[in-house]
Amino acid sequence: MFYIQKLKLINFRCYKDKKINFKPGVNIIVGKNAVGKTSLVEAIYCLSLTKSYKASRDSLLIQHDQPYYVLEGEFINKERSHSVLLSYELDKLRKRLLVDNNVIKKMSDYIGTFKVVMFSPDDSELIKGYSPQRRRFLDVYLGQINNKYLKDLSNYNKVLKNRNELLKKPNQNEQDLEVLKIYSEALVKYGINLITERKKFIEMLNPEVAKISLAISNETEKTELKYMPNVEKDDFLLKTFRQLKKDLYLQTTGLGPHKDDFIFEINGKDAASFASQGQQRTSSIALKLGLANLFDKLGMDNIVILDDVFSELDKERQNQIMQLFKEGKQIFITTTTIDSIHETLLENSNIIKIERE
Repeated sequence: MFYIQKLKLINFRCYKDKKINFKPGVNIIVGKNAVGKTSLVEAIYCLSLTKSYKASRDSLLIQHDQPYYVLEGEFINKERSHSVLLSYELDKLRKRLLVDNNVIKKMSDYIGTFKVVMFSPDDSELIKGYSPQRRRFLDVYLGQINNKYLKDLSNYNKVLKNRNELLKKPNQNEQDLEVLKIYSEALVKYGINLITERKKFIEMLNPEVAKISLAISNETEKTELKYMPNVEKDDFLLKTFRQLKKDLYLQTTGLGPHKDDFIFEINGKDAASFASQGQQRTSSIALKLGLANLFDKLGMDNIVILDDVFSELDKERQNQIMQLFKEGKQIFITTTTIDSIHETLLENSNIIKIERE
């Protein structure tokens, strides 16, 4: 079994110094709005992925007028205890990660060690929002499965940055054009790997999402993902060189997986255009449930976080969703009241009441 047993937060969000214990199985975190429920599950997410799913910068996670934050977690994996410490110092702009008291020099080497699947009220934006949100979804969850993908993504982004900087340089000479050719070839090399893995990931995920969307819609709505690469890998190199003149004019790289996208289809129709708000909600839940099930199928234990998701679901739908999770999985549910939670679920859960610090 895999779960987080202890969590300590120092200068993190609204918490000055907070220690809290969790149990395997379902943990329900109850409290009024703005008391720190989401901050607790955000801390668990950070310990897993080394960054927040909400804040764009680590400095935003530090409590007001404090110089740093520290998160400490104790994870149990196959009956063995592992400590994880994540900290960020504002004055040095330095993030540190220690696992079992060993310093991890590259965060990408750690990601995927302790996996988490996050449900949040913003998940519907994956359907109706902009493509960067969907690419981020691919990077976050594919990166937990495939560490090489993260390394290829890092290399791709470095090459892309260098190429764009050179495209902006005024009056390029012959040497600059030769360097652009080298950058273009490297971009295609790493980009092909990203396209290949994204396509494979969506192909693995689709059967799980389809199965769950049918289960929670009484067999009426089948959700599937359709990958839309910006460029096909077989044409990538040729099109990149054909595009060079245009890239020079626009001073940016116009082709590549940094412009990829995918769409949701419900019964073969584009969900963003045709689905109701309720259907979009069901599809986004099916996506994350399918993801958790895919992790399980691949033998990858994971923690599931349901942040303020049950508030919009009736008790029957809550129970239906919980039954789709693998038995014994650690699940966190945040809510303002337990009155809306199914009685059977409450009986078998660890209730944690949170009040303003």
